[in-house]
Amino acid sequence: MSKYLIWGAGGHGKVVADTARASGLEVAGFIDLDRNRMGEVVEPGGAQLTHPEEDFLASIVRGSLPDGIDGIILAVGANTQRQRCRMLLPENFLKTVVHPRAIVSGHAYIGPGSVVMPGAIINSAAYVGSGVLVNTGAIVEHDCNIGNDSHIAPQSVLAGRVTVGERVLVGAGAVIIPYIKVGSDAMIGAGSVVIRDVSEGITVAGNPAKMVTK
Repeated sequence: MSKYLIWGAGGHGKVVADTARASGLEVAGFIDLDRNRMGEVVEPGGAQLTHPEEDFLASIVRGSLPDGIDGIILAVGANTQRQRCRMLLPENFLKTVVHPRAIVSGHAYIGPGSVVMPGAIINSAAYVGSGVLVNTGAIVEHDCNIGNDSHIAPQSVLAGRVTVGERVLVGAGAVIIPYIKVGSDAMIGAGSVVIRDVSEGITVAGNPAKMVTK
């Protein structure tokens, strides 16, 4: 069985570990910034913090993964930090993980380092970029385009032909109607209904969604 390290040892990392195991992957350990946490058990499956980030990155600079490791699974919840981790790694080191209880069209694309959680649906001709998190029960309908390092939170719905930029957070339970465009670094509040385009860097919330901050 192939062995993988999970980069990100918070609560999200626990769920990613479950998803990886359900997909038939072995979790060999976790990567974390804090060297003092090494050996700590991170999640109920028993995986430990095994690699300080500094030491891990030193091996990457040398062009190789740590001994016995086949790839890296990204489990950093914050979009900008997940992007930082992704961009430090060669693309061929990144593992894409899709839970077996997710439904993904054979005509959809999912980029390197993305994670698709249980119950998620990604339909025909959808494009999911690199380092994207499609969380539990989220729906990405046909012809949607999701930019790198975005997070489609639990139970959110992207109707057909929605375009989402990079590092976007679509909050839990939000609905975006067809053909809407959401700019990079925007945030959609939980439970919002988006019926108009959202500009870059804007936070919107409500039903219908309205601007909260620039």
